[in-house]
Amino acid sequence: MSTLSDLLQQQRAIEAKITELREREKADALAKIKALADEFAISYEEAKSCFSSNRKSATGKTRSKRVSSVLYVNPGNPKETYNGNGRHPAWLKAMSKAQQDACKQSV
Repeated sequence: MSTLSDLLQQQRAIEAKITELREREKADALAKIKALADEFAISYEEAKSCFSSNRKSATGKTRSKRVSSVLYVNPGNPKETYNGNGRHPAWLKAMSKAQQDACKQSV
């Protein structure tokens, strides 16, 4: 019967083999990518565009980020704002309803 230390040693050996194999397969994958890029004359910028953070919709148009408007501005510090999403800030919670209405922005 195996002891805990034997099993932990086996686990470390297996994890080392997994890491080694993953690195080898990654190198092979990168070599294939390079070969395909060379074969089809794909530039770095063209390849990089495949991994861009700008996602395209089904129609091919780039989605724009939705910008939410400011609903409340802290009168004590105008840099602190709240747009109605997420948790209410402490400065807004501390205000009475009348004070909240006074610092509400017209949208």
